[in-house]
Amino acid sequence: VSQSRYKQENLPENCEAMVIHFTDKDKLVWNYMLIQENNWTATDYGVLCHESHHLVHFALPEKGITYGDGGEEVFAYIQGWFMEMIVRALIELKKVKNLKRYAKTV
Repeated sequence: VSQSRYKQENLPENCEAMVIHFTDKDKLVWNYMLIQENNWTATDYGVLCHESHHLVHFALPEKGITYGDGGEEVFAYIQGWFMEMIVRALIELKKVKNLKRYAKTV
């Protein structure tokens, strides 16, 4: 894959979801996930699971937790927790959007 193609494929507008990891000028570390609005098929949830894996592998080593030697279960637990929070947020977002749609028709 050429570098220019890789850069294009990894722009936020070209991805269903992506994790951003950076350290700001004050040495504060940021980890967050951008999620595009889509139909939320099984494949889309697979993408979220994939991206939450990246999120966990950025976030936990910063806190001194390494994968393996007992840390594997912590990584799996946190990834499950992230997925739960993402799905709960998407459910709430859908409720708000449906409520707004309903309010416009009344």
